[in-house]
Amino acid sequence: MTITLRSLRGAIFWLPLALLLGGCGSNTAPGVAESTAQDFVTPPFYRIDGNPGGTLLLMGTVHLGPPEGWRFSPAIRKGLDRADQFILELDLRLVTEDAVSSVLANKVLLQPPNSLLDVVSPETARLLEENDAKLSAMGMPRDARKWKKPWYVALWLLESASVQSGLVASTSAESAIFEALGDRPLLGLETFEEQLGFFDDLSPELQDVMLQDSLRRLDAAVDEIHALVSAWKRGDEKRLDEMARDGIGELPDLETFYDVILTDRNQRWMTVFETLLDDPEYAGKTVFVGVGALHLVGETGLVRLLRESGYEVEAIDQIVEIQ
Repeated sequence: MTITLRSLRGAIFWLPLALLLGGCGSNTAPGVAESTAQDFVTPPFYRIDGNPGGTLLLMGTVHLGPPEGWRFSPAIRKGLDRADQFILELDLRLVTEDAVSSVLANKVLLQPPNSLLDVVSPETARLLEENDAKLSAMGMPRDARKWKKPWYVALWLLESASVQSGLVASTSAESAIFEALGDRPLLGLETFEEQLGFFDDLSPELQDVMLQDSLRRLDAAVDEIHALVSAWKRGDEKRLDEMARDGIGELPDLETFYDVILTDRNQRWMTVFETLLDDPEYAGKTVFVGVGALHLVGETGLVRLLRESGYEVEAIDQIVEIQ
């Protein structure tokens, strides 16, 4: 299996989806064609007012989109127009083929003589064998996965599911924001190397549980992507939070995985947001922030953290425009 920039889109775009497939069991599977009554999406969207600093417009994103792209609510479109600068998880301008190839060469391959079956649990090895024909049909035959690290195989399976879902990274919510910013400043909260490092630095045990859960949910992965996107489109934060935390009962180690992928990163990002909100240099400026929707919800989500830090956090009515 050739490792390319396209095949690592999962690592740079789909951390929230990786979380979802690590713990979501959905009984319903709305399709891509489902739309809101207003025929535009209304994902989680908040205004955070700083004193004496700037104002943040915080939008929860999803890292995939339909071929025709997303149609944002009037409030989001106006927020994009009025923003003085932008923040995304990653500055896509810095992700080049050469940079990706250099990083991958050092991260996705196991060190001989260890092979994939040498570093996973007996249960995960059993699931790999049980699904061998299916994995081969998906483009991940035994020889292709033999020398790849567990986290990479798990993300590859996620990318395969996203392709089957009919959604693509090129029309993600982030891509729409990126296109709207023009020549206005953009800050990336993380680098491509750092995002890959979140997975590569996972302990062998957590990499194993990540792959094992992906294999357990192999048949449901496409439906789960649709369910996540459906909840995002209608701004159903309760459902997003439920989906993010499902699965711990079956695999308790997922709790630690969540801490790495969500909680720890939220805490680091808070220092950036606090600077913008508290620094008088940003007074009167509006900063549009787009991060994965699962970062906004729950007890350790950004909305709660910002409120607990004393900031005024208001959910924006997306049916009317920002005044």
